[in-house]
Amino acid sequence: MPKLPSSLLSSSSISLSSPFPTNPIRYLTTSDGKTHFSPSPSSSAAELPNLRSTVHEYGGTPCQLTQGDLCVGQSYNTGITYETEPGKWSDGIAGKYGDFNQSGPDVVCIRERVVDGNVVNDIVRISGEGFSDCEVICEGVDFYSYPSSLEGLTAWVEWDHPNMPWDDTRVVMLDEATGKKDVLETEGSSGQIRIREKEVWYVSDSGGEYYNLRGFVNGEKKVVEVQDEDFSVGGFGWSGGVRSWGFLDGGLAAVKSKNVKTGLTSILILNLETSEVVKRLSSEVTLCDSISSLTTRGNDIIYTGGSYSSPEGVYVISDGWETARQEVRSLPEDNEILKDYAPSFTAPKHIETSNGVHAYLYHPGTENPPLLMKCHGGPTSSTSLTFRLDIQYWLTRGYAVVDVDYSGSSGYGKTYRERLKGAWGVRDRDDCFDVVEYLVGEGLVDEDKVAIDGGSAGGYTTLCCLTFQPKSIFKAGCSKYGISDLTSLYESTHKFESRYMDGLIGKYPDDEKIYFERCPLKYVEKLSCPVLLLQGAEDKVVTPDQSEMMFDSLKAKGVKTSLVMYAGEQHGFRKKENIKHALDAEEDFFAEVFGLESGGEAGLKMGERLER
Repeated sequence: MPKLPSSLLSSSSISLSSPFPTNPIRYLTTSDGKTHFSPSPSSSAAELPNLRSTVHEYGGTPCQLTQGDLCVGQSYNTGITYETEPGKWSDGIAGKYGDFNQSGPDVVCIRERVVDGNVVNDIVRISGEGFSDCEVICEGVDFYSYPSSLEGLTAWVEWDHPNMPWDDTRVVMLDEATGKKDVLETEGSSGQIRIREKEVWYVSDSGGEYYNLRGFVNGEKKVVEVQDEDFSVGGFGWSGGVRSWGFLDGGLAAVKSKNVKTGLTSILILNLETSEVVKRLSSEVTLCDSISSLTTRGNDIIYTGGSYSSPEGVYVISDGWETARQEVRSLPEDNEILKDYAPSFTAPKHIETSNGVHAYLYHPGTENPPLLMKCHGGPTSSTSLTFRLDIQYWLTRGYAVVDVDYSGSSGYGKTYRERLKGAWGVRDRDDCFDVVEYLVGEGLVDEDKVAIDGGSAGGYTTLCCLTFQPKSIFKAGCSKYGISDLTSLYESTHKFESRYMDGLIGKYPDDEKIYFERCPLKYVEKLSCPVLLLQGAEDKVVTPDQSEMMFDSLKAKGVKTSLVMYAGEQHGFRKKENIKHALDAEEDFFAEVFGLESGGEAGLKMGERLER
């Protein structure tokens, strides 16, 4: 089995997202930390604006179409930028905006600014010649998302601290002519608002276990749901502009959906009047095992998707919905990757332990391989199964990899998501132990060579597993921009997540004792296995001191450890050279611990801090 080189992963780190229903289809491409509106026929990449929103820190879709199928959006760290013709850009009003939606010739969006030292969000309309005018539509609430406006009717989602967008939100509808407001939902999680013909439609789990479609039609609320189907497909709320459904002609809608019993993703054609499933488009039709973003045009369904052996592309299913055609491939190197490596790629196998923990196992097919467990961030998020070169990288080196959707993960219903309430740092940790014990009990992996890694909240889970394990389950770990000190995080994190831990752990400082008890940094004496720490120097979500404090404490105790600090990186690594180095560093680190061969290219030295 040929080894997948880290240089190929970093050079191929081009992603597609957010297809737009233009002719020809346009979409966003992200490479080397920059996002562009593509294709751009008359401009080089150097001339294009970097479209990136940092509203709520996590941003989301940074642009939207306006009249003439031209683009308007947020230019990173400057303000509004817009196309005067395809590929030709000009600057509009300065500021920080995100979650854009078209409103005739204008756009509505979320604005974020600092007022008297406090971060303030509101919904505004950007209009006028050169998109230079800004009109406030609504203000006074802690957070907003999914603003939508059509012919004088505007709707949005809002919520206040201490809620997060997957807890309790409100859906509000405003008649701009009369100023009359109606609150359509007051509990549950809602989003992805669409308006047509004075009808407001959205996705919500209010009053139920799974996300379904809801509409406010002729003054009455309508619910469109399908048994055992979750229309969130992994949840939403971290970033604005997530799209998983759209209107079709004839009173129909196309919705990407996950069957909670089989785990399979499909596209459902729904009759909004009768709630009937007109047609189910399985992977045989969509040509994808997973779908990340979906929009519509007439009766055409346009989406991005892929599989474990096929990178994300842009696909279209035309009227009749018989079969998809691929419009765009995400990577220029696709053919070479697939030709040389894809035949050896391993498909994930869904497993569920006796305690109801979900995970996906990638096994190299060898006897007793070392195991790497991966923990996703969030923690209210979920793993992705689409073309995970970062997982296949380890498979081609003889590792088995298990990707855990621990309690609290999205995509398995509200009950599973809420299992982590008040239990972060305990339930997720115990779920990881449970999955390892399941795999060892089945004789699938070498119990003496088990490692764990995770980023952000997954880094916290990683450190908790290494610190509080009842026996030597994990022999090494890698925390990528992970949390080591909960109280420090509570005091330093940004507005969006500043009350997140109220629900995950408890209210601070009332529950300070619980924070202390779940803090890996406070219990370093319990930790004895090697730990690698990877951190972005400009991270505002999990600040660099989280990794620095852990490194200093581990080094003082004599635990084998290394810290790599990446200059210019924020929350997650975007630069090609740093993506490559982080992979090389992790492989070298685990290889040294387990006595395995590696390339040794990262230049790590135990007990030392490396600046990159």
